[in-house]
Amino acid sequence: MTYQPQKIEAPDGTALVIITEAEYRALCEARDDAVDLAAAFDALKAMQDDGAIPADVSRAIRSGVNPVTAWRKHRRLTQAALAAQCGLTQPAIARIERSQAGAGSSATLARLAEVFDAPEWA
Repeated sequence: MTYQPQKIEAPDGTALVIITEAEYRALCEARDDAVDLAAAFDALKAMQDDGAIPADVSRAIRSGVNPVTAWRKHRRLTQAALAAQCGLTQPAIARIERSQAGAGSSATLARLAEVFDAPEWA
């Protein structure tokens, strides 16, 4: 049996439509799918615009490795070589790597991102 939507008016004048629960659930699922798809497209655009994180870097960071250490190892740089390319000292790189993620001035982090050829947010 097929049911047709019914239209009614609420006391305040709002137009309402009555549909079956199955139709309602299907509409909710379609809305959720659309939201998920939009988020996926946004993420893809961000990766295309800002760059993506290589899998080995991402795994290392998720396992607790400092992002600077993960990127440095991915680029196969020693602390001394990284320091030289950034205009820092090796002890400064060691301090950054021992610190919490995001430690260091914004200028230093920008230089590191440039040397790593990585997005600054990474």
